[in-house]
Amino acid sequence: MTSDRLSASPTNLGRVASSDVAQPKPSRRTRDPGTLRTWLLDVRGMHCERCNARVSETLLRLNGVTKAVVETARRRSTPVLVVGQHPLTRVEVTSAIESVGFSCRPLRSENR
Repeated sequence: MTSDRLSASPTNLGRVASSDVAQPKPSRRTRDPGTLRTWLLDVRGMHCERCNARVSETLLRLNGVTKAVVETARRRSTPVLVVGQHPLTRVEVTSAIESVGFSCRPLRSENR
């Protein structure tokens, strides 16, 4: 018998080694609060540095956002990288951008 298993003595009947118990996988709702998440968004309607600053300031006010990188405004769309901690969601991020008058769509999101 291996050392990580309990022997089947009368005092140990019904006990299971912790390595034999399946551990649940964390769901999106139970993830570690320190889990970093990133979103790359395509933001439309930004024309100048003030637009960039407005989006950046709005995102940084969101609870959980640790970084917001707004590229220089382009003709049609502007890439925006947002880094935040769980439980921040993509919906919260896109809603914040839309609340200051810009449209956006996700280009990519990932969990770390």
